[in-house]
Amino acid sequence: MTISQRQFKLLNAMEIPLWVSKQSTAVSSEQSSQTESHINSEVEDKSAETVIAIDLSILLENQLFNDILLTLGASPTEISIENNVLNINKNDKNIFWQFEQVNTLSFQQDLLITPSIDQIEMSPDFKRNLWLLMIEKELICQ
Repeated sequence: MTISQRQFKLLNAMEIPLWVSKQSTAVSSEQSSQTESHINSEVEDKSAETVIAIDLSILLENQLFNDILLTLGASPTEISIENNVLNINKNDKNIFWQFEQVNTLSFQQDLLITPSIDQIEMSPDFKRNLWLLMIEKELICQ
């Protein structure tokens, strides 16, 4: 994947390495469906006070969100929403993304939890940490 001069400058400003070794992993459809049902049960258990409601039309107007989708190798047509969780279908593997009123980023069992896209957009630290998390968890599209 090639990057533009602008992207290079942004990545350097956020102190993000450009070259990272990546090992591919395969997930069977059985594991994927087990993970999906586990995530759905976790989402239902969460307090409604911490989860941020998702408006996909507003998200799709946000440049950072579109850049993240591009990085994940997904398009807007591969996204669905259920219980305020984005379901991003990436190469026969689902990535779930939930926005919460938190000041941390996490990715466990295919569930990405972040602050709102506006908070991420305003914070270079959140941007850098999200990028590093996506690299670490091998979510970056090749």
